[in-house]
Amino acid sequence: MLIDPKSRFFAGDENQQELNHQWVAFLEALAQEFALTVLFSHHVSKSKAADPHQHAARGASALTDATRWVATLTPLSEADAQKYAVELWQFIAFQVAKSNYAPTLPALVYLKRGPFGVLEQVHLEAERLKSMAEYLADLLAGDEGQYSRRDLKQYKTAKDIAQAMKDACWRFNRKSDFPRVVDFSIENGLFELVSIGTGRRPKEVIRVVAT
Repeated sequence: MLIDPKSRFFAGDENQQELNHQWVAFLEALAQEFALTVLFSHHVSKSKAADPHQHAARGASALTDATRWVATLTPLSEADAQKYAVELWQFIAFQVAKSNYAPTLPALVYLKRGPFGVLEQVHLEAERLKSMAEYLADLLAGDEGQYSRRDLKQYKTAKDIAQAMKDACWRFNRKSDFPRVVDFSIENGLFELVSIGTGRRPKEVIRVVAT
């Protein structure tokens, strides 16, 4: 059963703790009697509109204390819009803020407004990695395996590469993003790891796979 929104079916003062406990107890009774899962939507307070945790809900905290599962929908943050190079107004973030009977989601789920306002899931982090990997492949094309993974993580060794990646947007972080971009590129066939040298410790370098 879906109740949308709570405010249309809740006649009391939403700031009273006891009334919110009674509201949830009533819904639990319905769920047990009719073998239902009951979901209801509720507004957040204006001061916490961008706050994804469970107590951003408007009114008494007893409401979210008594419920067993809480998910939030929040606008995409300006930082994430810059990080993923997208228009902020087109996206919202979905997060499970409370889950008593199952694991919470490992990360935010991003939804994009499709035709007629329908929300569709998009994989912004995967698209970000793909864009960075393709750009890095262009930067490294023709270098004949000059850099190893470690080289790319050291500022002095690949200073120009790091600066170019940073200038290209995505809020690029050399320390955390380079290993992920390289792994993504190898897994998706953009790069290959090649051992060079004949000594005891040959160097493993990155080469761009020709397409």
